[in-house]
Amino acid sequence: MAVGDAVVSVYGGSADRQTFPLYPAPSPQVTVSARYDANTQALFTLYEKVRILRGDSARDATAVENLLHEIQTIAADEWLLLFEGIELAQQVGLAQEDYAPLVTGLRSLCAGRDEQRTCLINYGLQRLGLK
Repeated sequence: MAVGDAVVSVYGGSADRQTFPLYPAPSPQVTVSARYDANTQALFTLYEKVRILRGDSARDATAVENLLHEIQTIAADEWLLLFEGIELAQQVGLAQEDYAPLVTGLRSLCAGRDEQRTCLINYGLQRLGLK
């Protein structure tokens, strides 16, 4: 019950924690922030560029070509990013030879021992009409 002209603060818990233990005490542990290395941050930047280009209704083919080049140089082993680049290239109407190195990269990743990744890559290539 609030009495007064205004409520200036609110406490979410019981006034007597011994008698009314409704909520556990706050954790004394401090939240640990993740620290990412430069390579991971570069990947985040590439994914952000993909997101921005996806949201842009008037996609620029040159911007997509630049992104494909960046993906090739920075993240050639990131299969999901390779697929994102290929899909963007197809959406802006780039020729298949423009994104062929990414397809080749995916096929080489497919030759690895990770059966689940191989299955995912094959499925993705099939969906994009590249298998």
